[in-house]
Amino acid sequence: MRSQRVVNDNFEESQKAFQKRFLDEAATRPWMLKKAIMVSRFDGGVGREAAGFISAASPSPNGLLLSYHLRYDCWNKGYATAAVRVFLDEYWGLSRMAPRNEIYTHCELADSDQAVEIKYLIGEVDVENKGSMRVMEKCGGKIIGTIEDELLRFQGPRSHAVWQLDKP
Repeated sequence: MRSQRVVNDNFEESQKAFQKRFLDEAATRPWMLKKAIMVSRFDGGVGREAAGFISAASPSPNGLLLSYHLRYDCWNKGYATAAVRVFLDEYWGLSRMAPRNEIYTHCELADSDQAVEIKYLIGEVDVENKGSMRVMEKCGGKIIGTIEDELLRFQGPRSHAVWQLDKP
């Protein structure tokens, strides 16, 4: 497996790589949204620092995935709930259309390029991750299923709940 991490020798190369990977993709795939989660600096300094990321960018069998990740020291402080709420407000602020095969991993080839409106996002959460289960609940999600022993974690296969977050 190869890492997607890219190391560049100078700022200009880094800027071009960022432009191509994130900004150009947003222009060509407007149904995708990727954001940094920023919080006040923990050291008391002025400004903010990155606590994690949040995105709607990956297809799944159930629809486009809402994914987020926070640094460990940012858990249990309400940051995830706040980030998901702000993200959903921005995401649903525009009508989002996408080719079916960019939303669903299992679609018939005959209609894979057909554009469909995105009316919900999917969250897949380890059933033992009580914090993220609560985030999905607080943000209006509803459980639409459970997939047993598929989510691989450090300790092997784990089960996860499939949450649906509907467009208001």
